[in-house]
Amino acid sequence: MSRWYTLHIKNEILFWFFILALVPLFFLSYINYEYQVQKYKESSESYLKLVLNNKLISIQNNIDAFKKDIVLLSQKNDIKGAIKFYDEKFKALDGIENSNYKEILDGLVLKNGIYDLFLINTNGDIVYSVKKESDYHTNLNNRVYAHTNLAKMFQNSLTLLETVFSDFEFYAPSNDEAAFIATPIYSKDMLLGVLALQIDKKNILNILDDHIYELGKSAQIYAARLDNNKEVSLVTSLKTEFKNSNITLNDQNSPIYKAVHGQRGIGVLHDYRGIEVLATWGYVPTLRLGIVAKVDMDELLLPAYQLRFYSIVILFFVGLGIVVAILVAIKHIVEPIEKLTIGVKNFTKGNIKSKVEVDVDNEIGELSKNFNEMAKSLKLSQDTIQNYANELEEKVKIRTYELENAKKGIEISNMEMQKYLEVINRYVITSSTDKKGVITKVSQAFCDITGYTKEELIGKRHNIIRHPDMSADVYKEMWGTISSGKIWSGEIKNQKKDGNYYWVRSTISPVFDENGKIVEYTSIREDITDKKIIEELSITDQLTKLYNRVKLEEVFHKEMQRVKRYATQFSVIILDIDHFKHVNDNYGHDVGDDTLKDVAKILKESVRETDVIGRWGGEEFLVIATQTTLDEMLIVAEKIRKNIESHTFKVIGKKTASFGVSTFRDNDTQESVIKRADKALYEAKRNGRNRVVSEDVNGV
Repeated sequence: MSRWYTLHIKNEILFWFFILALVPLFFLSYINYEYQVQKYKESSESYLKLVLNNKLISIQNNIDAFKKDIVLLSQKNDIKGAIKFYDEKFKALDGIENSNYKEILDGLVLKNGIYDLFLINTNGDIVYSVKKESDYHTNLNNRVYAHTNLAKMFQNSLTLLETVFSDFEFYAPSNDEAAFIATPIYSKDMLLGVLALQIDKKNILNILDDHIYELGKSAQIYAARLDNNKEVSLVTSLKTEFKNSNITLNDQNSPIYKAVHGQRGIGVLHDYRGIEVLATWGYVPTLRLGIVAKVDMDELLLPAYQLRFYSIVILFFVGLGIVVAILVAIKHIVEPIEKLTIGVKNFTKGNIKSKVEVDVDNEIGELSKNFNEMAKSLKLSQDTIQNYANELEEKVKIRTYELENAKKGIEISNMEMQKYLEVINRYVITSSTDKKGVITKVSQAFCDITGYTKEELIGKRHNIIRHPDMSADVYKEMWGTISSGKIWSGEIKNQKKDGNYYWVRSTISPVFDENGKIVEYTSIREDITDKKIIEELSITDQLTKLYNRVKLEEVFHKEMQRVKRYATQFSVIILDIDHFKHVNDNYGHDVGDDTLKDVAKILKESVRETDVIGRWGGEEFLVIATQTTLDEMLIVAEKIRKNIESHTFKVIGKKTASFGVSTFRDNDTQESVIKRADKALYEAKRNGRNRVVSEDVNGV
């Protein structure tokens, strides 16, 4: 090797051309290829996870929507009237149809996108069905239908007195798989029966038909469940090659088997075609449904394969260029150098008359000419070289001085910039995230106010500091604004590491690359916690720590707008402590204040978290309950009355309160609702106090 390398300059040129050109290019191409493969895998995994998670959330949201819809339907007077009517007709063996109820019930099926609607009396008789299939006018307790999902949901709803949902199972009357949701129907305190909805498999599983072709044409998403024999059974159709394959769905290592057994995960494996794929899987507990999304690795890594092909092409042409360069170098560099070497050897032997004959018009040719004249002008050349050396040395000194001055200026500028950045880092609450909301940079001021270190924050999603009090609508509006390239500003309540909260006024701006695409988001915040505390004090009654009248009127106004917009209902309670003036007159205002605080505490413990309570004035309190009927509000008021009556107050012992209850009616105003509640309260006091009176008593 050493002999070959030093034998001729041609070999050395060839060796170094390959070492310095091809080898680095080969390794860089290989490293870049492996990096791109890993990058495509990671991005595809994230996207597949996102797709699957969206499907799972969409299905669960659909289930929750059905639960909410059926509860609202069961509370409608039309449903209550219909089950009473058809129950009486069924018991009388009278098959007369009521056109009004039929139109309403058929319309509900179309409006709510369901397959069928059932009205079932408490004995298990299906007294009405929109589809009127073979289960119509049958009893769910007999042996024919006793083991169906519909019968199970009827029994569960009737036993638990709550809304229940089944998974998908074959239902003979419809000759297809179906799920059922059932809820009890009440008229005041009397149970009339059960309202059941038959959910077509398509209503839920159509969500899965939104293909994930954005990731590739080979992308597939399918679902399965465990049948009665604990075998994996498909509930969605797949491509023809899947149907006709011999794949076993009960392989414990397959993703669909893991999914139907409640597992979640992602990985690279071989599918039923023997092709390597990237797959992710998840589970919907309510439906006992496993879902798998997958895509072929060959298609997923196609850009990386193309990159590998282009790298090979580049390596080929670079190698070809090296060969051409070597040939050119041999002709224009190596051969003239060989002639020049021979001339130098002759010159060193004393043959000054020796000349070098080189026919190239380049530096080597010029060197040969200079060599031929060297003997005549050796002294002149030495003097010229020395002059050049002296001049170069002086220029080096001057340039060195200039560079040192420039270096000092740069150092001063860097120090000033560092101080400026340190001020920003210490006192300005800033952060940056990527497009998915993952934190990439934070200032020290951000760490100080949150209580987290930079290591704890970087790499985490920004919702690590999200406070549960903040509505999801705020973040939805924020992401909608910044993802469209606009700046968003607003006030946000965040949560510190220790559980405390703080308020900031935040301005979030998108950052664009040279192509105008968003690459990250930056945020600058101002601490407004003190301002928000002052605002909170302005709407809080300082004695009871409940809302004051200003806040109650604001809530009242918003609730009336919500009722008119969404056709829901709300009710109010006004309560007054009986003979409260006697407490202040006989025990003093301090005892009276303690009594008001105790009543406020009882109110908080007696109502729902969604209900709004506050001090209306003096010893009067107001409760505003959303989506609550008058009958339901009377139950709440009676519960509060009993809790107050059974409570032992400090100093004064036992105390009672009187209650007036009213509910929102069409064309109502705040004044009219409160006025009816006040009148009811007056009736409660006039009739002996310590009682609950509604607006319907004596025409109130």
